Amino acid sequence: MLENVIYGVDPGPIDTGWVMWDGKKVIEVGISPNDAFLERLRSTTESVPLYVEMIASYGMAVGKETFETCVWIGRYVEVWSILGFPWQLCYRTQIRTHHCFDARAGDSNVNAALRDKYGGKGTRRQPGPFFGVKSHMWSAIAVATYALESKLPCSSKVG
Repeated sequence: MLENVIYGVDPGPIDTGWVMWDGKKVIEVGISPNDAFLERLRSTTESVPLYVEMIASYGMAVGKETFETCVWIGRYVEVWSILGFPWQLCYRTQIRTHHCFDARAGDSNVNAALRDKYGGKGTRRQPGPFFGVKSHMWSAIAVATYALESKLPCSSKVG
């Protein structure tokens, strides 16, 4: 197993933001079409804990995209479980509260908190820990940093 490296995953209905994070810096990061990310997981040979942002109900009506995202979350967890690798679901409210001490914080607040804590994006000549990070990648990093900093346990069992 890769030492202290975890996957942080921000699933969507079409694309998934993901990061491999070691607690200090990005090892790999990307936004992949869901089927490509699923294939990436299937072909993994190293047992790396997988932390996936999960959908939560707040009593409001949701659309087709929310349900499609739930399907992809289930597929990712199923593949990881079949491989016998550890995984955990993470809820956005917990992630926002962890990084900003306020469940009402938005993505821009969480991203700013991450830059303050770990350093900025940097430049091409002097890349920072988040150089090249954009869009869904930030949410994946928020998941990963929350998981490591909170010492969230993982299981390889469904249910």
